[in-house]
Amino acid sequence: MSASDQAVAAGTDDTGKAKRGWPNPLKLGLSAQVIIGLVLGIASGLFFGERIVVVEPLGSIFIGLLQMTVIPYIVVSLIAAVGRLEMAQIRLLAIKGGGLILAFWLLILIAVALIPIGYPDWESASFYSTSLLVEPEPTDFLALYIPANPFQSLSDGVIPAIVLFAIAVGLATSLLENKLVVVHFLDQLTHALMLIAQFVARLAPIGVFSLTATAAGTMGIEEFGRVQVYIATYVAVALLLSFWVVPGLVSALTSVGFKETIVTTKDALVTAFATGSLLIVLPLLAESTKDILARYGVDREQSSGVVDVVTPINFNIPNLGKLIALSFVLFAGWFSGSEVPLSEYPNFLVSGLFSFFGEVVIALPFLLDLMRIPADMFNLFITVDVFTGRFGTLLAGVHTVALSILVTAAVAGVLKVRWARLGLFLGGSAVLLIGSLIAINLFFTYFVENRYTKDEALAAMTFREEPWGRTTVFSEFTDPAPEPDPIDPEVSALDRIKERDVLRACYVGDLLPQSYFNQSGELVGYDIELMHRLAADLDVELHLIPIERIRFAEHLETGHCDLIATGLTITAERARQVAFSTPYISDGLSVVVQDADRKRFGSVEQLREDPELRIAVLEGLSLYEDLIKAGVPNAEIVRIETLNDYFFQSADTEPADALVTLAMIGAANTLLYPSYSVVVPKPVVKVPVAFALPREDVVMLAYVNNWLLLEEQSGWLKTLYDHWVLGESLQAGGERWSVIKDVLGWVD
Repeated sequence: MSASDQAVAAGTDDTGKAKRGWPNPLKLGLSAQVIIGLVLGIASGLFFGERIVVVEPLGSIFIGLLQMTVIPYIVVSLIAAVGRLEMAQIRLLAIKGGGLILAFWLLILIAVALIPIGYPDWESASFYSTSLLVEPEPTDFLALYIPANPFQSLSDGVIPAIVLFAIAVGLATSLLENKLVVVHFLDQLTHALMLIAQFVARLAPIGVFSLTATAAGTMGIEEFGRVQVYIATYVAVALLLSFWVVPGLVSALTSVGFKETIVTTKDALVTAFATGSLLIVLPLLAESTKDILARYGVDREQSSGVVDVVTPINFNIPNLGKLIALSFVLFAGWFSGSEVPLSEYPNFLVSGLFSFFGEVVIALPFLLDLMRIPADMFNLFITVDVFTGRFGTLLAGVHTVALSILVTAAVAGVLKVRWARLGLFLGGSAVLLIGSLIAINLFFTYFVENRYTKDEALAAMTFREEPWGRTTVFSEFTDPAPEPDPIDPEVSALDRIKERDVLRACYVGDLLPQSYFNQSGELVGYDIELMHRLAADLDVELHLIPIERIRFAEHLETGHCDLIATGLTITAERARQVAFSTPYISDGLSVVVQDADRKRFGSVEQLREDPELRIAVLEGLSLYEDLIKAGVPNAEIVRIETLNDYFFQSADTEPADALVTLAMIGAANTLLYPSYSVVVPKPVVKVPVAFALPREDVVMLAYVNNWLLLEEQSGWLKTLYDHWVLGESLQAGGERWSVIKDVLGWVD
């Protein structure tokens, strides 16, 4: 690029003075303006709260304008960069660049493996999630990297396939006799795209203000409370790598100054951090890298040939900013009480490296499942990544610049390895990293209060909506049950309900999250709230009557109950005794085990070889027993009357190594007993849950089925499921706190 061309791109004339077309009203650099926009955005979000969302479209417009030139820039610049090279240069670039990429990968994997040093010894457990039942789809690397239809890849924005296509065209261009004609045209087109990108980048202060204001105004601070350890360790390691380790490596291996890597690229790095997107600043990073190399004597034409190749490639392979997200898997294991053992680290790190060639949102669920960590932890990652991901983007930007500088220096022959200096620097960096993580651990251990409260939150849960006022709850300990009605087979239970003006719904106690007494003594749960809704729709009084779980059929036959309010698993044996409504839940079978035994129960093949395995099952669940006998024929089945017989084993009860139950029941109980974990064996065995009704009472059955259908269509079933089973009401905050509402009181 000529001096005048560079002046145009920078917004100056040939004398270096600012051009009148693009004035800088604040006389501040772009990075300073972006930081001001970032601070003002956070302040505005805190002040106005959720009302600040009116500025959200400005952020979307800014991101869209930046993205406008990215894919064309990658294609055009990569074809030109590869096309101008000779085959000998291409081979040299592949060898030198490949070695440096491997070195950086080794660096970040070591850092990720050390991060758990910062985790204090806290006890926890996770809420149930339907993702426990989802079998992750493997990444389709063929579709991701092979551009069978380049135009489709361009349309869908499949960046890896686009890069491979551009490299292929570039290699073919390098073999043309008159390739300089093509390369010159592509260079001019690249320059035009850069002018657009740099002009749009001047809007960054406005765009960043909008994005940060919206995030600060709508995201509750309490969302980060549970993951403060992850945030602290992630941010500390990301900043240490970004501002010390990576620039230090560049300085140790080249003549580029320690600060040069950061100072020259600060505009692009600040924009990348503020927006959380590396993609949109790739053109700016590439140009800044060429400026650094030019100042240290590397010809700009030579550096362009390398930088324009390395920059997009590093974006599409696992870079440092992407791979640091692997630490979330280790954090998720610690957070859920299912730590990844050291023996699994090699498998985890290698699998993580290769899986991160795809999208992080695809790789992380796969890794969580591989390490036998509850998949619902991924939902936590999505929430916290809004904040931590910006530091990962910053690290990715620094890594991109550093790799381009080092590869260019290696190709140009000016890369020098000073082993003594390099060893001293890496040793000091390791001490600094480990010391920082130990300090974080000690801080959270001794200065941050952490009391496990999920058991209390579950015990304090109450109804999603106001309960039906005409309700009487009978207790098996204090209240005599109502006398059963005489049964007339010609009269439907629905008619008896309307005649007596009472719905008799029988429940099984202590079956979380379906029917249980909360800490206030209220009978609550998913199924109980459904019964309140049913009684309200029938406009009759509701009697909730306790029964023994294994005698439910008898109570229906004698008229003691109009229906069983606690949903039951449908089995062939039960279906011969009672009628079942339409299933309102489809859940999977799980195994509840102590945390230390999770790996033991992760493989059915391994369990088959265990001659002393004892598995507990609630009495009367023949379906579960049949499945256990089929999968693990050597296991001894221990029948228990209540779930507490498993969690509170004593010398008077038969010992058991595991409990087979529905996943939602198992997950709820692990909140009460966090030293236990839920394992859902794959392939998932799904079973339907429904209400039991009197056998051959077609009128009552038809009414309940149609009522459930209406409640499903209205969304009420999902609302209750989210509340009682997923615990979303416990995890979600209320309206966002704001100065204008909660401090000044200017608005309601």
